[in-house]
Amino acid sequence: MAKGAYIGIDNVARKIKKGYIGISNFEKRNLPEDYTQVEYIQSSGTQYIDTGFIANHNTRVIMDFEVTGSASELHTMFGTRVSATERAYAFLWNKTLFRSYYNDIYDHEWRIDLAGRRIVDKNKETTTFDGQTYSFEEKSFTTPASLKLMASDNNGTIEWYMVGRVYSCQIYDNDVLVRDYVPCANASGTAGLYDLVNDKFYGNAGSGTFAKGAKQSSIAHKIKKAYIGIGGVARPCWGGGELVRYGNATPLPVPANNLIGVSVGNYALIAGGYNETAWTHVKTVTTYNANLVRGTAPEMTSNHMSGATASVGNYGLLAAGGTNTASSIHYGVDAYSNNLVKSNPTGLSSKRSFLAGASNASYALFAGGKSGTNELNRVESYSASLVKGTATELSSTSSAYLAGARVGNYALFAGGVYLSTSSLKVVDAYNNNLVKSRITDLSTGRYQLVGESVGNYALFAGGCSCNLEGSITSLYNTVDAYNSDLVHTTATSLSAQRYDLMHAGVEGFAVFAGGKKDTNNNASAAVDSYNADLVRSNPSSLSAARIEGAYASTGNYALFAGGQSSNKLYDTVDAYTVA
Repeated sequence: MAKGAYIGIDNVARKIKKGYIGISNFEKRNLPEDYTQVEYIQSSGTQYIDTGFIANHNTRVIMDFEVTGSASELHTMFGTRVSATERAYAFLWNKTLFRSYYNDIYDHEWRIDLAGRRIVDKNKETTTFDGQTYSFEEKSFTTPASLKLMASDNNGTIEWYMVGRVYSCQIYDNDVLVRDYVPCANASGTAGLYDLVNDKFYGNAGSGTFAKGAKQSSIAHKIKKAYIGIGGVARPCWGGGELVRYGNATPLPVPANNLIGVSVGNYALIAGGYNETAWTHVKTVTTYNANLVRGTAPEMTSNHMSGATASVGNYGLLAAGGTNTASSIHYGVDAYSNNLVKSNPTGLSSKRSFLAGASNASYALFAGGKSGTNELNRVESYSASLVKGTATELSSTSSAYLAGARVGNYALFAGGVYLSTSSLKVVDAYNNNLVKSRITDLSTGRYQLVGESVGNYALFAGGCSCNLEGSITSLYNTVDAYNSDLVHTTATSLSAQRYDLMHAGVEGFAVFAGGKKDTNNNASAAVDSYNADLVRSNPSSLSAARIEGAYASTGNYALFAGGQSSNKLYDTVDAYTVA
């Protein structure tokens, strides 16, 4: 494949770093055939949506909106109240002042410029908006009238319309999703919101009609790959962009090691870990959106130090974890939705740490692990609706410190250690029906390797091996690759031998960062990346060498967060992107 493309500018060939083509710039949702998804619906100031939902102290509303009306007018994104003197639940803008109401308390205000598209997350007594989070005094209440979008209901009288656009909106009742609105047009071309929860179209309840945005098409997006017809066969001719270090995102709230990370929706979640300075386990979940704005999600139920993660459907799962001491290990699972709502599905069947997570199209799977001094070979699954099940055990009698990765319709689990004395080369593949097959072994047995996906491959990189006494004897820079047909090959080796690396995928690259470079746990700052053709490159190193950090992707960024080096803990978050 050509590594770059060039264009003539003033008779000089200039390299094209990015290419674009017109495709959708918003997520496609599964609407019925008679409905056409559009980017937004727009009110002129007399249209609104009646949700039919009665708001209360456990209500949560997340709205992606844009006010387009005059700064001299009052605009309500959503609201309902008992009377003119009791504003129960609302979010509105008045000239240069945004206000959020909760049981008639409105002392939290944002004085900002009106222009631009924004997201508000009003979760019970807590409101997050424009990078600020405020909490009201929690109280119990129920409104007499249903919640309105793009207007407010004053005990049956509609007031305070919004002039602007709604791009999406979700409503929760005590953390249960009850409305998931998608802007659309029905078969007659009438604009409104389609609720995917109740399979119902909500049209304008006011006068006039909603304007609507463009259909899901004709928006410029970056070209990741391009092909050209040669002899009737499509040949790759463009692989635009190079992986580069973007810089540092906002640091974590506290420095920690042994964190875990997962990507879900438009967020990277960095969770758990241990703060050795304060001698405390961390249950905080820090989020980064596609613009690298830092936020928070609900705290984990229990610490997931040395746990595993996997994604399925609209959920990112954080599973089990702890230390080598059996009493400090747990089996709980925290699930976070695309909108950062936390739930707790049935936990794993036993306490364990140093397990691996991987996904296929139908399930998130968690395999192996260690409970005290005992390794396990169990494999447990979670469906897209978070129903827990089991799969056939790993081919090895027991395995800890193994690695997981997805390729095509398979979740793969590779390597590991048996009884702390034998390094494994076994690779098991689980298809979308949880049927297991043992495929070609790794090129060499090893544990504390890591797995990552890129293009048509699952890669297993680095690792170490041990002797019969359990001491590490060898370090590896090996990279084994498996394609979607489960055919095994090897890719160019890592730039240096190391194990227990951080890893993430972003825009057609698998990225391997940091890790332990010797048997004394000294940290590396090296970064290796592989494109979909398994060509290796080496972008700038991490800002600091470190081990035991977390990793996840969001938008166009791969993030490497926290960790330690020698006796120093880090709150640093390095971001890599394609430029």
